[in-house]
This record gives sequence, structure tokens and C-alpha cells, in this order.
Amino acid sequence: MKRAALRNTKSGAYILFEAETDSFGVWINRGGWAGHHHVALEPTNGAPDSLEMAVKDWKRFWTLAPGETKAWSVKIALGSDAKASGNDLLARRIS
Repeated sequence: MKRAALRNTKSGAYILFEAETDSFGVWINRGGWAGHHHVALEPTNGAPDSLEMAVKDWKRFWTLAPGETKAWSVKIALGSDAKASGNDLLARRIS
């Protein structure tokens, strides 16, 4: 299981993901979609975004045979704690 989190350092609000994956994708939009700004995390099966680079350079990817399926789970925790330091706080949230 790997963990990844986004945390607002001013408010203490966070979203924490734990997933059966080796990688997380990060999506950042600074106003390019109808003027909206957002950031997102998602579990992914290859690192980095380019599958060619994930296979050739990073050697981190999953493959599936024809007709094969793969199931995995994701845990998500939301919270806010303006007083706690990031790593200590997030390490306690998912057990």
C-alpha cells in the first residue's frame, strides 16, 4: 500500500489516499479549463504519465493478459487539523 496526500498548509485541510499501487498521478489545472483551478491525485499503474517511459525508463507498470482483470481498493480520508505537522497527522489517519 502506498499513500499520497494533498494538504492546505494554511487551513490544515487534507485529502489522503491509500491504494494498492506503486504510483499516483497528480493533475494540476491553473485556470486552463473554463477558468477553474484544481488539483487531484489518482492511483495509477504506470509512472510517469507516458506508458513508454514507464516501461523503458522507470520499469514501473502493470500488464494484463487478454481477458484478465485486476481488482484493487482505495481508501480516502478527509480532515482538517491546523495544529498538526503534515507527516505525523497523515500517518495516523489511515490504519
